[in-house]
Amino acid sequence: MVRNELQTAALYALTGVLAWVLWTSIVTHRRRGQADAWLAHPAGEGPGSDVLARRSRQLVAAHHRRMVGASLRLLAEEPARPRGRSARVPVDTAAVHSCAGLLTRAAGALEDVSRPVSPRAVALAQELITDPGSPVYLCTTPSPAALEERLRQTLFELERSL
Repeated sequence: MVRNELQTAALYALTGVLAWVLWTSIVTHRRRGQADAWLAHPAGEGPGSDVLARRSRQLVAAHHRRMVGASLRLLAEEPARPRGRSARVPVDTAAVHSCAGLLTRAAGALEDVSRPVSPRAVALAQELITDPGSPVYLCTTPSPAALEERLRQTLFELERSL
């Protein structure tokens, strides 16, 4: 009888720990998203300075910059790849094709970790690939001009940091 009670108590404790881990993961993810959005487009009250400082360090870390740069480079090569069935958000191939040079240039600036970049520059570049409403993707109206404008803004921030 005592053994069953101990097993039940251990199960409850484990469930509590797992719930806490899940909750902190969700809160961390939400704070990271808020910090990214504020760093990319600073308006209104941003998250706390400690959250911004931590997220800024993460964004400009060499590993993260290389990952975002590689994603932009893959995106630039997207129109050349054959299309297949996929659950991914469809890429605006016309816009990406017309801006392939800018995408590659932004990827190179991010991947060159010997040069510093601002957290805002990385947040803007990351937003291009992670936001389904980005002009990279076919959401509503295809627009190569919108993608070019966003890439020029990103490149300005990337090169301004140098």
